[in-house]
Amino acid sequence: MGSVLLQINVASAHVTSGSKQTADGAQALAQGSTEQAAAVAQLSTSISEIAQKTKDNAAMAKQAATLADTIRQNTAGGTRQMDDMVEAVKEDQQRKPKHQ
Repeated sequence: MGSVLLQINVASAHVTSGSKQTADGAQALAQGSTEQAAAVAQLSTSISEIAQKTKDNAAMAKQAATLADTIRQNTAGGTRQMDDMVEAVKEDQQRKPKHQ
């Protein structure tokens, strides 16, 4: 009977040891899962920030393109006005008698 009790006692110790190992493994797994969840949340926040900055950059690029087009139009208008003025001055000089 003592041998049976000893075997039960040894088996119980093995079960206790196995249970502790299982609990430790579960704890480590839970810790890893928590850390992974935090990393995913941080990554999600970073992706959202990048998406917003990309959207802002696209809006700024559109605004820059609009301003560049306005500058191009104003430059073309200014060039036409300058050409008209030069032509008017030439015509005026041709109409005036030359002093000799």
